[in-house]
Amino acid sequence: MLHEIAEFAASDESQGRFALIPDYDIDIAQVLYSACDVWLNNPVRQREACGTSGEKAALNGGLNCSILDGWWADWYVDGIGWAISTSDETAPAARDDDDSQALHELMTAEVLPTLADEERRWATTVTMLAHLGPLVTAGRMVADYDERFYRPLGRR
Repeated sequence: MLHEIAEFAASDESQGRFALIPDYDIDIAQVLYSACDVWLNNPVRQREACGTSGEKAALNGGLNCSILDGWWADWYVDGIGWAISTSDETAPAARDDDDSQALHELMTAEVLPTLADEERRWATTVTMLAHLGPLVTAGRMVADYDERFYRPLGRR
């Protein structure tokens, strides 16, 4: 299966929109996250895997720019990063055109100006960390599972 994925990533069909990082491990992840100013996540809506990469980026001070799917749909609020609008178009080519135009507009109107303004960037990062920090930890997840599942099951 990995061979098929690698072949697809290298194919004309992927149109250069697919990256495969061989031997991805904690060392590579640390480099990616520590060097990240903006974590861009723009899969086709409703095909988001789990989103933990964006959560890790946030904990490392990276601002998220993502479609509203998965964890970002649950915890995004204005001022902590950016929500990429997505098309309702069902034809893949038209949807991709709409989505790429929306991403370009968001990047030029909001993301790049924020990154270029050091004070604005710092304020956005601090606001993001204050909002997301408590939400994207393993401790919060375990407490949620305990409260929502383990304790009720134990009482039954």
